[in-house]
Amino acid sequence: MKNGLLIALGVVLLVSHVLAQSPASSEVNRIVGARLDVQYDADQTMTTVHVVNISNKVIASVRVSYLYEGGAVGTSISGPGNLKPGESITETPRGNRITEVNLDEIVYADGSVETRNDAVAAKLKEEERLAKEQQAKELKYARAFAATDPALHMAQEEQVVRKYYAKLSFLSQIAVLSQIFIERPSKLTDAGTRKLLKDGIRFDLSEFQTGDFAEIETQPWTLLLNPDAPQGVVLVNSGNTNIGFSKQQSFLLKWYQAAWSKEQQQPEEQQGRRDQLSRDARFAGITTVKDYVRVAHSGEWSRYAAFTVHATLTGQAISYRAMFLFAHQGETVAIFDPAIRMPVELNAPLYPALLVESVYRELPFFKTWVAENQLSGCKKLKEPEVCCDPATGKCGLASEDVAHSLSLPIDDKDRWVLKG
Repeated sequence: MKNGLLIALGVVLLVSHVLAQSPASSEVNRIVGARLDVQYDADQTMTTVHVVNISNKVIASVRVSYLYEGGAVGTSISGPGNLKPGESITETPRGNRITEVNLDEIVYADGSVETRNDAVAAKLKEEERLAKEQQAKELKYARAFAATDPALHMAQEEQVVRKYYAKLSFLSQIAVLSQIFIERPSKLTDAGTRKLLKDGIRFDLSEFQTGDFAEIETQPWTLLLNPDAPQGVVLVNSGNTNIGFSKQQSFLLKWYQAAWSKEQQQPEEQQGRRDQLSRDARFAGITTVKDYVRVAHSGEWSRYAAFTVHATLTGQAISYRAMFLFAHQGETVAIFDPAIRMPVELNAPLYPALLVESVYRELPFFKTWVAENQLSGCKKLKEPEVCCDPATGKCGLASEDVAHSLSLPIDDKDRWVLKG
């Protein structure tokens, strides 16, 4: 039996420890190559799902959908894999109580597909269309983020690296501002907010070395991720706040928050992580940069940038070496920062429309912050964006976008929120 993500067909209900086949659905199920078995414990609070390959072909992936109590819907997709005839996969989904499980689709290794019904097929086709649109958007973002400023006497790789760290620093400010919508005003004064902004994470990058990946691929793997550097001492978490003014209008504010990891700052914890990193490398037979990359970030990497990071956060500082690898003219990156989990999705626009297009822009604090955090001449996308200047190591709202946002009218009916 194989364990992993699973999907299924048909339902078996276990109540009071007695297996019973679920009532036949009036809907015709066209999947014949896999059998779904679902078991509930006695009080129906835990669900175990099995999918068995009953075809004579290898199944590459399986998709199952879950309907949870309260109406929420979840999806599980297994693969890529090689579920041979007679083999099964098992999953125990977590969360609220599950009221219905369906096997939506199986894809065979030869490329043929079986889908539960026409409605599911249409839904999956639409999801595929939307996924392709999103992929196209992400590629556009990556290309714009990798675009170089020819006026700067700076390698493309260095420009990209500087924009990543600058954008994380900027979006940590958005995390502070988001607290204004979450905390009670009496707990978060203007002075307190300014102190939090001042104490946010900042980066000073220096001693850059760039070149072809071939130059470093045979060097020791510790060049890529030095065990002696601070290990995971800064935690970076993403978050968002959705503020709605009506059924027709809402704003999603996204941010990244950086904080010291108290456990990892302890000397014994740090040494433990260093030792474990070295043990894992020895166990995997990793001796060179190329070996490590093959395991951690497989791909056709062509360029690299190595540099020193000096990071400050809430008055404390650390320094260490880090490295980025690049492919596809800088559009694809692999980040090796031992101290910080640097999100690769920072190349997205992440424009805080809530601060400039809603009634909140009339608050004096936000008005001042927006005025102080605009940049001109760095806009790359048609849509509103946070753009970055690698020469200064700063990011901000594209001034062209801010001008447009501030020209949008505010509905008088929304001004009631300012009274709070």
